[in-house]
Amino acid sequence: TPDDTLGMLLMVFGDSRSARPYLQNFCVAPKWRRRGLGRVLLRMAERVVRDVWREDRIYLHAGSNEAARNLYRSSGYQMTGLLQSPESLHMSKTLEGVPGTERATDALEASTV
Repeated sequence: TPDDTLGMLLMVFGDSRSARPYLQNFCVAPKWRRRGLGRVLLRMAERVVRDVWREDRIYLHAGSNEAARNLYRSSGYQMTGLLQSPESLHMSKTLEGVPGTERATDALEASTV
């Protein structure tokens, strides 16, 4: 139920070689904010991108929520561009320790041949 929800994280992974991992939606329930849950969820998403999808960069859109922007900045994300207004930023982070160069989509393609 909505009262039981701590937070939500929605990642988009494309199925083409040009697709990049994108954190599409990320939120923490108001009563759970300022407890470190957002940082834990963000690290979890980064680990999935690095260890499962084997990519070295994660992308996201930061709206006008200054607390969220501060979380992203303090977690190593940098602005890579504006969307339609200064309140809407594209941000990304380079991830360390990608285990291999083969992307998950390449492995998927190989397994379906």
